[in-house]
Amino acid sequence: MCIRDTDNMNHKLDDLNIKYGTMLGDRNAITLRANFYKEDSMLTYSGLTQAEYDRLGARYNPFKNDRFEAERTGLSATHDFLISDQATLTTSVYYSKFDRNWRRQASNSQDAQCAGLNASRLAGVAIDPDTCNSSQGRLRSYETWGVEPRLTVAHGLGELQAGVRAHFEEQDRKQINGTSPTARTGTLAENNLRKTSAYSGFIANRFDFGQFS
Repeated sequence: MCIRDTDNMNHKLDDLNIKYGTMLGDRNAITLRANFYKEDSMLTYSGLTQAEYDRLGARYNPFKNDRFEAERTGLSATHDFLISDQATLTTSVYYSKFDRNWRRQASNSQDAQCAGLNASRLAGVAIDPDTCNSSQGRLRSYETWGVEPRLTVAHGLGELQAGVRAHFEEQDRKQINGTSPTARTGTLAENNLRKTSAYSGFIANRFDFGQFS
């Protein structure tokens, strides 16, 4: 999907989802899933001042050079194994990666990035962002993955479920400050790599008494 207008607010979105399932013999089944999302938008971080809104309208975008670019890929697989007529083991594995690059010339109407334009913005006067030699790239990358086996056993009094999960995440944060309106390189102002992991388990039993559980 692509939306274009004359107010520096173009958007382009791509979104794809795929799912496939099949039996592998009498006791095994597998389900595969994949999704892909991509966005390229002229989306500014800085909102309008009251004067800009009053004099130039709600659709005025003071920063035509700002870009919001995002891309996400997700994959998962689920395997079902029929142990017996009463017991099933379901194992899921998953992975996703999300990249978000937001390049902007100003974060608000009073920051120091484009200080020379602040007075005009407060007065509601249209600005020329090409006169501001600054661009900050707030670059983010997130990865998650994990595995979860789950056992389901039906019995005379109801159903028993038990499972465990191992989950992992990485977050890579960078900020690159450029010295031109459309800079894509510059000084590295932030460089953080954050990692985390989580482990959990559960056991639950449902009791059935006629129509009640």
